Amino acid sequence: MGKEYCSDMCPRSDRNLKADLRAIDPAHVLAQVVALPITTWRYKKDPPAIRHLGPMAQDFKAAFAIGGSDRMIFPLDATGVSLAAIQGLHQRLVDAEEENAALRQQLAELERRLAAIEAEAPR
Repeated sequence: MGKEYCSDMCPRSDRNLKADLRAIDPAHVLAQVVALPITTWRYKKDPPAIRHLGPMAQDFKAAFAIGGSDRMIFPLDATGVSLAAIQGLHQRLVDAEEENAALRQQLAELERRLAAIEAEAPR
């Protein structure tokens, strides 16, 4: 109880089993995710009431150039893209917070200067 279960289909993600590792640019992945068409759809064999949500495999392959086929999206690749996009969003948030802090400092300095000018102005 409480253990992970993945059946025999669970892809191994052990670093020792991998080769040719390459860094990615999370901001670029985020931009690709933003541009990726996402739709709801159903498989032709399913009844009309059953809907799914996601990208088309061909669009995914074209956007990220990963996986071995443009007919399916390997779940591990979709997870990796999602995690990279989250990293890209995190960096944008950190950058925006830093910019916001700098702007607040500038505003406080301007307000201090304005108050000093107003205090010195004749009435």
